Amino acid sequence: MYAHRWNEIDNAILSAEVKHFFTLNSLIDGSLTSSTKKIQY
Repeated sequence: MYAHRWNEIDNAILSAEVKHFFTLNSLIDGSLTSSTKKIQY
């Protein structure tokens, strides 16, 4: 029973980290594309 509870907590932490990772990546991609657009124009 405790193992199941820890598995749920691990899954929640993992999904939160994945969301955070993708959010960071999209932010970095957005800033990179905006800076390259500034350089191009």
